[in-house]
Formats: sequence, structure tokens, C-alpha cells
Amino acid sequence: MKNFTLKSILACAVMAATAMTADAQRVTFQKNSDVSNKIYETHRTVPLWADFNNDGLMDVYYGGTSAKYGWTVGGYLIKNLGDLNIETVTEYKKETVEVTNPETGEVTTQERIVGMANGLPYTANGMGSLTFDFNQDGLVDFIFTDRGGNNSGEPKGLTLVKNLGNYQFEIINDEALASLNWGGDESSFNEDQEVGCLSIGDYNKDGYPDLAVTGTGNNGRFVKLLKNVNGERFEFAPVFKPLAFDVEISKLGIYKKTETTVDEEGIEIPGSYTQEPTFEAKPMSHGSIMFADFDNDGWLDIVATGYTDGDDSDPVAGPQVGGDNIRFYRNTQDGMFQDVTDHLCAEGETLANVFGRWGTEDSWLSALDFNQDGKVDIVFVGTMPYREGKQSVLLMNVYDAETGKFAFEEVPAGLTPISGTTVRLATVVDMNGDDYPDWAMRGWTSYEGWNDWRFSINYSNGSSQYTFDWFNTNEPESEGIGGHFSETMSFGDLSGDGLVDMLASNWWTNGDTLCFSLNTTDAQVVAPAAPASVTAARDADNNVVVTWEASALGVSGNEPMYNLYLTEKSTGATRMIVPANKESGFQSGYAQFSAYVLSGGEEPTYTFVNVPAGDYTVGVQAVSYSYVASEFATAEVSAYDALNKVNVDIKAVIKGNNLIVKAADMETVNVYSMDGIQVASGMANTPIQLNGKGLYLVKVGNQVIKITK
Repeated sequence: MKNFTLKSILACAVMAATAMTADAQRVTFQKNSDVSNKIYETHRTVPLWADFNNDGLMDVYYGGTSAKYGWTVGGYLIKNLGDLNIETVTEYKKETVEVTNPETGEVTTQERIVGMANGLPYTANGMGSLTFDFNQDGLVDFIFTDRGGNNSGEPKGLTLVKNLGNYQFEIINDEALASLNWGGDESSFNEDQEVGCLSIGDYNKDGYPDLAVTGTGNNGRFVKLLKNVNGERFEFAPVFKPLAFDVEISKLGIYKKTETTVDEEGIEIPGSYTQEPTFEAKPMSHGSIMFADFDNDGWLDIVATGYTDGDDSDPVAGPQVGGDNIRFYRNTQDGMFQDVTDHLCAEGETLANVFGRWGTEDSWLSALDFNQDGKVDIVFVGTMPYREGKQSVLLMNVYDAETGKFAFEEVPAGLTPISGTTVRLATVVDMNGDDYPDWAMRGWTSYEGWNDWRFSINYSNGSSQYTFDWFNTNEPESEGIGGHFSETMSFGDLSGDGLVDMLASNWWTNGDTLCFSLNTTDAQVVAPAAPASVTAARDADNNVVVTWEASALGVSGNEPMYNLYLTEKSTGATRMIVPANKESGFQSGYAQFSAYVLSGGEEPTYTFVNVPAGDYTVGVQAVSYSYVASEFATAEVSAYDALNKVNVDIKAVIKGNNLIVKAADMETVNVYSMDGIQVASGMANTPIQLNGKGLYLVKVGNQVIKITK
């Protein structure tokens, strides 16, 4: 495994050039009109790639506005049939309604469009949309950002779409998500900062992926955690413990405040801050949010940036700081988070110093293992108000387990200094097969004399050193991605060769364009080796602890990312960190890199918590930064809370609320819930009262069977 020290990273950043070097494998593309001609063309859309039918091929969902077809908005599906054959599904769902003429009273019937026939939503825009398996049924679902506007008839916000299988879908009208919708002006969700407004991860390890989201709603700015309730709905989770009252310099929204009152003379007496927490995260908008495990304890923490309101109305507490902010929340492994932003204060500093260094509202925030040492780092690209000019900044994770404090070393990232990427294009993925992520960004820059919207691809030189190329500038039009004025684009592997392709939308006065550019780079993607020596054991706290030997990326030999699943054999109930095909290991979508498990530079391990009794299969795979992955290496584990393994030498019969266990001898019968709690007892061959419904373990002597009531 290659390790990079702070000194070597600094040296790489200093040596980063602005021209392609001999070490850098430049990415090349070729537009494919044969495939693109089969697309229903729109613009103002960011296509979302996912393997919706688990066939190992990436399909595409997109919406957008059609200039060619009367500025209509829809939601369209591109089925990937393999070998660069596609089918675009555009059928609408219609209903017949009766319409009464108010003047004549005449009743006529009319046909109107009420949605897409396959259940997909009308959408526009969509930067920052993410795939995940909402209900852990093995089918990839998705959250689409900024559904509304552009004649869609829908509010701006977040749309949850459930995959029903066989290319059928259902919009889940989730109450918590709907409350975050923005009914204001035509600006996009999160004030035009869609990329980074949403992150997905299982913060409480209950097996269901949760949401972290930031933006502006009808009640103002927010940073919210939405807990996934059994794959059925989301609910808000106010679980953020604040900094100490005397340490916090921006108490608005964090500590409760008494109501403003009016005295006998009609003079308003402003409310005062109390030391009672709201348990809400610091309200912010126009920024980014990300789940990531910064302290390598196997639990997802949160980082959030954005603009926050100040407050100077409390004469006792004094003015509360507003402006650009950054917050770090540590997962305390009990369903709560602790604000640890003060960990980043040097001796003699306050939070104001931290906000001044890294507070930002107009930067693309990425969390990933930048130098591939097994720890998740942070990259900012954009403007940082307390610094002059455009920025590209790396915060390298130097967490020290001995101190227990979050810690980062700032290093120049060596990426194109550019802003506005969060409203145009911000993509990080390995495009040239060298195992290091490349950075594709479209935004505003004055770098190298430009003063324009430019498209830049930053190529790795086979290390954490980058050079950049102004793409779409010198290439023939046929070898570009979209065009100079392309509005939006996204990546995915259409051809199935492991190299990510691009799908770009554009609008001209004569209509829309939506064009595939296939990755023709002279490179071969190598999958990492499957992890070896996978073991799994259930501990006394009903946790399944998984360990394995570290794998390596196929080209660089560095630390890969890991994905895991836990499946109960009899029911098939599964917890999987990132959606993937259990048989092939194929990634079903393009998750944020920080969603995967990293080793932390140590022997890799992961713990599934609160695991009910049963027989399980555990799977571990290694994943590269092009999302090419190994197969799952598996292990078996039986977990029965000191009960013996299930066998079938005894039989049980259920009649109403009575359980009769048939056995050769009159032995004692004990009945347990699946989490090991005794719920009933009696004797074999006689009725035992058993109330409730569900799965139970029935123990007779040294034998156990599982029953369903």
C-alpha cells in the first residue's frame, strides 16, 4: 500500500503544472450520434444513471424542458440494452375528465396528462440527485433534487422515487421531505447550490439509509437529518448536541430563546438565549453537507457549510455571528451527534477563526480519500469569502486517535480555481483508469486570462498530483462533451467497458440537444482484488463484527473503498451499505465516495449493530474510484444469543393464539423473540398462549426451530 505524507502531498501540490505532463493519461471522448439520435431531447436536466433492473447495465433517468416540443416537461427513461443499444421510454399516463363550460353548462370530456406511464416524475434540473436503496429490497431507488419549476407544476425540493421492478416506479409522497420544499421564487433548491445539498448514509446503523440535507424552505435556512423509518418514510431527527454555551458564538437556532415581550409602556423587551439546546444542527443554506467517517470508528459523521443568519437582538448574550460557516458533527454512536467544530481551533483561537479559514457558501465540497491512505479528506473548489479569488483547497485528515480530536492540515489541492460549479457541473470520478479520481468542473474562472464559463478536467498524474485541461477548447466538436455552452452533464458507463462516459444537455435557439460522449481513452480499467480472509462473529451486544485482509486497487496498489452487506438466510432481509449486485458485485448507482467504508490505515473492519438472531451471510467487496468493483467475498455467521442452531427435529402448530410444540418427550418449551427476549413458556404437546405476530424462536431441550405467526 502506498502512503503519502503531508510533506509529499505539499510537494506534489507545488509541482502541479498547468499543462499536460508525460505521466498524465489524458481523457478522450467521441460523440456518438447513433445512440444520441434515439433520445427524446430536452435541456435543463441532469441525467441520473442507475442499473434499475439489475442486469449489470447502467440505465438513465432524465427530465427537463423541451424547446422543440412546446416547452413541455416530462420524465424519461433510457433503457440500456447493451452493445450501445438503447430504448427511450416517453409514454405519458393520461386520464379522461369531464369539463363543464361555465357559460353554456355544456359538459365535454377531455384527456389530460397526469404523469409518466411508468410512474416516473416530471422534473427539471436535478444536480445533486442521488441513488440509494430506500427500503433495502435490492432495487435501486433515487432522490431527485429541484424537481419543480420550468412548467413542471411542482414545487422545488426533493422527490423520493421508489423502484417497483420491471422498469416501474412510484413517487413516494413523504411528509418530511415535502415540508422542505421551496415555494418561493424561481431560484433553484438551496439557492442555486444543488450539488452538495444532499448526502445519504446510514448514520444509526439500523440498515436503512438516512438523509442529510441543507437548503432554504418556507421557514428559512436549514440543516436537517432525516431518519429512514424501516424503509417506509422519513422523520426529522433533532439529535445534535451543541457546543458549550460559552464557546458557541452563533447561538441562533442552536439554543432556545425566550419570546419577545411588551412591557406596560408598550416597549418591546427582546428575548434572551437560554442554555436549553434545540438539538437542531446550525441552520444554513447555499452550502454543502456530507456524511463521512472522519474519525475512522465505523460511524458516519457530518460536515456542513453555508451561510447562516446573525442575531444582535439579545443584549445579554450579545451579537451572534452570522455569515459563512462550517460545522463538524461527530457521531456518538448512540443516535446523537456532538458539535466538535471547536476541535479545529488552534490554541488561543475561537470559532470565528475556524469560520474565517474554511467557512464558505459558494464552494463545491467533496469528501473522499484524496491521497488514498484509508482516511477521508475534504476538498473545497470555489470561492471562500475570507480569501481573495477562486480557491481549490484540500483539508487532509490527520485525525489522531490518542487525542480523539478531529484535525485537518490545509494543503493546496492543485485543482482548477473555478467557481459556480455547484450550478453547472461538479463531478469527481476516475476517468482514465489510473485508480485516482479525476475532477470535471464547469464554472466561472479568470484563471490563465479567461473571464468566462469554462469546462475543465483535472487529470491525475498517477498520484495525488493533478494537471488540468480546458476541455472543449481545442478538440474537434466531435470529440467534445456537449458544447461550450453546455448547461449540465453527468457521467455513467453506457458502453460497459468500465470507463465512464458523459451525457450532456444543451439548448440553442433552434432546439435542444442531449448527447452521449463515449470515453475513448487508451486505458483499461482493472478491478481491485476481492478481500481475503473475511470473518464474521456476533458479540455479546448483538453486533456482527466483520474483519478482512486489506485489498488493493488494481493499478495504483493503494487503498480501495469497501462495500458490505449482511443477509439473513431464511428471510433474505439485507443491510447493504451501497446498492450493488450480490452475485457480480456491480455497483447499481454512483454513490458519494464518502458513503463507502475505509480502512483508516489499519486492518479493515466494520460492525453491524443490533443484529437479530439468525443465520447470516456477510459480503465484503473492494471498489475503485471508477466504481469498478470486485465480487463479494463472503463468510457465514450464526447468531442465536446462546441458543443452539436451528434444526427441524421438532414441529410446531399454531391455532389462533395457541402454540402446540409436538415432541417425543414432555419437555419444557421456551419461546423467544428474534432479539432473544423470552415471550412465552410451557410444556411440549400442550397449548402455550402466544400473543402477537412475527418471527419467533422455539427452544425445546437442546433443539430450536423458527416459526412465523
